[in-house]
Amino acid sequence: RFANKKRERTVAPYADREAAVRRFVEKMGWSDRLRMRPLEDAYGPSVSGDYDAIVTSVETTHTAAEINRVRKEKGLSPLRVEVVPFVLGQDLLPVNATRVRRGLIDRDGRRLVPLVVRVGSQNPVKVAAVESVFGEWLPGVALEVRATDVESGITEQPYGVDTVQGAEGRARNALAVDEAPSADRPGAEYGVGIEAGLFEDIATTLWMDVQHCVIVDRTGYESHGHGPGFCYPRAIMEPVLAGGQTVEEALVPLSGEARIGRTQGAIGWLTEGRWDRGRLTRAAVEAAMVPRIRRDLYELPDGTTTRQPRVG
Repeated sequence: RFANKKRERTVAPYADREAAVRRFVEKMGWSDRLRMRPLEDAYGPSVSGDYDAIVTSVETTHTAAEINRVRKEKGLSPLRVEVVPFVLGQDLLPVNATRVRRGLIDRDGRRLVPLVVRVGSQNPVKVAAVESVFGEWLPGVALEVRATDVESGITEQPYGVDTVQGAEGRARNALAVDEAPSADRPGAEYGVGIEAGLFEDIATTLWMDVQHCVIVDRTGYESHGHGPGFCYPRAIMEPVLAGGQTVEEALVPLSGEARIGRTQGAIGWLTEGRWDRGRLTRAAVEAAMVPRIRRDLYELPDGTTTRQPRVG
């Protein structure tokens, strides 16, 4: 009842859902301990009843927190909150009724239509890295990777934390291009942002080039990762730091290549082809995929990414 009031599309009738739950508890041998009541609002009787615990999904833990706030105001003891983690489908996204009804996955989480991934850049090196990593990390899933010009919200030559913020901006803005997808209206379910920036190594005072990647999905979950870093010589860093040039601009008189960032990159020129930008970009995307495999270990109860506190 309450579920149908909240959702953009109607869910199965209450009687059908109640019958399904009863069949399950009977199968488990719990029938003698079960009392079922329909919810007429978000809280139900939990804000005033004599209960010990509440079971929620990751998406509804905020409701449990609000229930405990109301209980505290009434002088009642808080409920123990048990959060049921997401069950991930073949595409590493949560299996839920909405996605099944939209024809994106089946009830077992198998993908039914191509997975659309938007990359917040037209850079062919970045697009190729995303295609390669998603293809390997999501075996059996048909992919459609779309390159999209978006605003990063940072300067052309980012330093430190601006690099991370630029990758976040690219990922979020890329995902926002599409509406929520369905089988007959394909839209992105992942947005990927990749940003290369300069980080000063405190131990050596050298400037390192590091690519940071952010992957965001339709649930709002963000995962971060970065590739290996390499240092720049003084001949490149002096004009960058003194004159406000980008690394790419500082490389032009040395390399003779005007758009080196879209080909081999600075690393390709510095190593005479022994290493290239594509390998660094791919490593960053792979690192950002890591928190998506065992997602329950990284995700906080409110659905946000784990952020460790700073030390010192």
